[in-house]
Amino acid sequence: MLKFKIEGQIITRLDDTKVVADSIDYLTASFEFPSEWNGIKTAVFRKGRATYSVVIAGDDCIVPWEVLEHSTSFTVSAF
Repeated sequence: MLKFKIEGQIITRLDDTKVVADSIDYLTASFEFPSEWNGIKTAVFRKGRATYSVVIAGDDCIVPWEVLEHSTSFTVSAF
């Protein structure tokens, strides 16, 4: 599981999980949100020019397999 903490406009990764390429519906992301974040939350994963939005249920979501496909890096943001 990837773990992130959001403070103001900054998102910080808290874990050191090794990510395996091509994992489908396996890797999850967990978010710590400040109290002022309420309502529907969405994680946005980017790899290259491709963007994948995922609704966060509770504080967790599945990482889209597309960002893990043959990838060495991807980014994540939330809104």
